[in-house]
Amino acid sequence: MKILRSDLAALLCILLFSALFVSDLFISKGLPTTFDNPFHTTNITQFFLAIKDGDFPVRWSDGFGNYGLPIPIVAHQLTSYLGALQLFLGMTPEISLKILYFLGVFFSALFFYIFMRLYVQRVYALVSTFMLTFSSYRIFDVYVRGALPEVFSGIFLPTILIGSFLYIKKQKIAGFYLVMISVFLLALNHPMMLFLYSFIFVPYIIWLLLADEKITISTLLKTFTSRKAVILVFSGCVGVMMASFYLIPLTKEIKYFYFGHLDNPFNKNSFLSLANIFSNTWPYFTDKEISPRGHVVLLGLVESFLVLFGAIILIIEKFKKKGKIGTSLLFFAILECFFLLFIMSPFASTLFTSNKFLGNIQFQWRILSVFIFIPPIILGYSLSKFHKNSFVIVAIVVISFISFPQIYGKNYQVINEGVYYFTPYNVHSIMMNTIWTGKTEEYPVRGNKSDIIDGKGKIDQLFVLNSKRAYQIDAKTPLRLVDYTFYFPGWQVSVDGSPSDIEFQDPQFRGVITYHVPQGKHKVLIEFKETKLRLFADIISMVGLMLFIMLLFLKNKINRFIS
Repeated sequence: MKILRSDLAALLCILLFSALFVSDLFISKGLPTTFDNPFHTTNITQFFLAIKDGDFPVRWSDGFGNYGLPIPIVAHQLTSYLGALQLFLGMTPEISLKILYFLGVFFSALFFYIFMRLYVQRVYALVSTFMLTFSSYRIFDVYVRGALPEVFSGIFLPTILIGSFLYIKKQKIAGFYLVMISVFLLALNHPMMLFLYSFIFVPYIIWLLLADEKITISTLLKTFTSRKAVILVFSGCVGVMMASFYLIPLTKEIKYFYFGHLDNPFNKNSFLSLANIFSNTWPYFTDKEISPRGHVVLLGLVESFLVLFGAIILIIEKFKKKGKIGTSLLFFAILECFFLLFIMSPFASTLFTSNKFLGNIQFQWRILSVFIFIPPIILGYSLSKFHKNSFVIVAIVVISFISFPQIYGKNYQVINEGVYYFTPYNVHSIMMNTIWTGKTEEYPVRGNKSDIIDGKGKIDQLFVLNSKRAYQIDAKTPLRLVDYTFYFPGWQVSVDGSPSDIEFQDPQFRGVITYHVPQGKHKVLIEFKETKLRLFADIISMVGLMLFIMLLFLKNKINRFIS
């Protein structure tokens, strides 16, 4: 916070950078055609509708995929909840999405600046932040992919690094809590990014803990079992525990989706080639992509140059024997850089194709979301060694010249808001349909949620909410009824308070809830409840939350223990 107070001008610059980066989104009406924007905008709207009907946590989206789907169980939580909150404040789904892009870009830049200020002076930290903001992959993520949760995740890697530094180097309790909260929010926002970011923050923590130690088996074992290491791991574990209400159902119930039955979702053609590394060609379209901009992933010319430049400076430092280069931030950044380049190359493809957990990354180039933090570190550190403002100006001009022409969206469309409130197809992909259903758009769209399939009687609708409905049934004969809802574990039907069996495998109503009601007048309640697995996950989260609150009250004792 002291850094922020003394750097008000830098804060305003970061605000300007971020506003400039997303300006095309706000100047243009509608949203640009990207791969993921429709999914995230629909998610925001569906979360809003669910919360409005009293659901929390949100598990079911009744307007998603015609008859409703449990997309919230696997969807990115943080951006969906934050977007829904904006809808409660009167924003439209599209404006909400744009604001989230801005917040993701701004706060990731702000916290990265604070991290760099731990190592370099203000001007060098600022130019590093400028480079991060306008990095090639960040542009690609926003204006080509529309990968909102991935952009938003960029907030939490710097906060984990800051927290680790404060805890290990400064022995400040704030670092302990910052790591815990960051892990929690990152896990909620994008669990895969928590895994990918570990490619940086785990080595960084080890590097901080080793300090001037020579790397041997003995020092590594001593480091891994040290009090600081154990406490930091504990901090991260509490963060994961608090997010368990989302993480456990996500990992365990993915088997009920087509995606969960893939042998390995990894794309074998997703590694980076030299053309991706040293090219600066941004295709407007390709033979595969006409509406969105061409899906060609680039490392970036400036980024590639800085990797080589940083390696040269490191060699020079070693040649001049200016202390132990192992303690240099540049040393860590260069090693990290070559490690990330290796795992994005074809040489590492076997790791991903032979391991389903790693294969869930799907595309090796997604690791660029981690890599984009490294060249700015190299830039800031290198400039701090030269102490020449002219080099800072040159860096800003070069980055601007290369990046600014690419900050634009393609084929902006003003879409009727209603499509976000109800969509007959799964806007994510058919792979995220449940295994009991076919293509959701092939089912007839129904204006009513319930119908009589067999028998004679009358249905009076008492209420229909996102995950709960009630009907008054007057059955002249025994009835078989359908509720136009796709079945998923957790749906329960009760007739006059007594459980009734659900059938969902009738070929005529594939994957759709059907049930029987005896002759007479009855009240039917259909609701989506927590399963034993989800209740267990909720309990773990509550334990984690109580543990977090308890640790806050024990702040002074923990502080003494750390120091």
